Amino acid sequence: MHLFVRRNLAVLALAAILACGTGAYANSFSWSISGAGITGTGTMTDTYVSGGWYLVDSMTGNLTINGTGGAITLTPYAGTPGTYGTDPSGKYYYDNLINPSSTPELDMYGLVFNVANVTGGPLNLCGAYGCINNSSSPYWLLENWSGGNNYPVTFSTPEPSALALLSLALVGFMLAIAWNRWERRYMAS
Repeated sequence: MHLFVRRNLAVLALAAILACGTGAYANSFSWSISGAGITGTGTMTDTYVSGGWYLVDSMTGNLTINGTGGAITLTPYAGTPGTYGTDPSGKYYYDNLINPSSTPELDMYGLVFNVANVTGGPLNLCGAYGCINNSSSPYWLLENWSGGNNYPVTFSTPEPSALALLSLALVGFMLAIAWNRWERRYMAS
């Protein structure tokens, strides 16, 4: 095999690995919440676990419930990803997992967080059957401290990873160079 071909195959293999490798990189997902008396927006930063699931490491933003609210503080999950635990208040099961390629993106355990200026305890953001049985909305914000109000939740989709876009551009650039060189070398003869 010519040195040129081997070198290009090595560069393409490296670019493919960079484009597909997500293991140690954090991703950001935007979220928004709306419902009767509730509004909120923010970002979740998470780390890839496996099978399309990400462990939410931090959550920023603001949430307002019936005119009262403030900044969000995520309750960290110390358990093994894929298991669930009980939040410190003892009111919810949670696992802080999100899967952006599934519907719903949250499982029945979801995320637990506190909101500044909202007294009474944490909130649980969850999805799937089991979060709210027989529900018409796939996502719910639960608050079990003032009568058990539940609010429908919507998510936005994540932005493509900058590394994946850069890798894809590199692959396209290398293919264009390889095609041009091959065409000049072999089509001229």
